[in-house]
Amino acid sequence: MALDSAPASVSEKASPLASGSSDCPATTLLLAARRHCWIAHHVPGRLRLRFDPLAMLGVLNGRVNDLEAVLGQVPGITRTELNLGASSLVIHYDAARLDAAAWERLVAGSEAAALAVLETVLPAA
Repeated sequence: MALDSAPASVSEKASPLASGSSDCPATTLLLAARRHCWIAHHVPGRLRLRFDPLAMLGVLNGRVNDLEAVLGQVPGITRTELNLGASSLVIHYDAARLDAAAWERLVAGSEAAALAVLETVLPAA
């Protein structure tokens, strides 16, 4: 699946996590954003992502709050700390609920692997 254009805003739906399908704006946003991120540090329960700031700003297109809202609604994510100035996103999560290996598949795996992870963690409608 190509993601050449900016994804639709997740605020277009009442719940940005209405579905785990690739047609869901939340899924589209996360798939687009992951292409510009890499894991800088990871211990179970805490993940630090670094990202290309110009590329990420293009993907987010003024929707930083949407990204944080989407991540905040994933069951098991307890807190996020987005620092655009440092090009860093820290995700605190419950390691008992979210598999540490899934983060590697989500961030660095193929798009199909990332989509499979998202379909398991995003709540269904």
